[in-house]
Amino acid sequence: AALDPDGGELTYRWQLEDGSAFGQNVTYTFRTPGVHTATVTATDDEGMTGSATVEITVTEPVNEAPTVDASADVTSGPAPLRVRFGATGVDPDGPNGDLIYAWDFGDGGTSFARNPVHVYAAPGEYTATVTVTDAGDESGTDEVQITVTDPPGNRAPSVEAAARPAS
Repeated sequence: AALDPDGGELTYRWQLEDGSAFGQNVTYTFRTPGVHTATVTATDDEGMTGSATVEITVTEPVNEAPTVDASADVTSGPAPLRVRFGATGVDPDGPNGDLIYAWDFGDGGTSFARNPVHVYAAPGEYTATVTVTDAGDESGTDEVQITVTDPPGNRAPSVEAAARPAS
């Protein structure tokens, strides 16, 4: 804040790196890391001036890794097992809509959908893993365990032997 000892009105001009701005309070975004300066000059109604300079230190941006929660509508059942997966990613320093989803279903199948459907054809224990990656190439993962059992009715066949005449 500036004060004119004569009580006159003041005007303010800020000199910034790539231009200037007028007003007592201005907003400016420094886009590159480093030490930057801004100089304000106050001018009274008689043309007298006073100036002050402030240094602003801008650090490199920090990109925090996103997190993700994976889910499945079913986690066990007989083959072929149809599973609808879901994933909710959160990026603490970027828009969640920019996250990229990648699924590995544990049986060789993959998907880039956020909420894919996958069919497990063979019995077994599977780990489905989803990875979310943000624009800064940081990532987070979560897993869902899937158990696929033998299909129902998969029993050994029965055989009856008969012959005529029997002897």
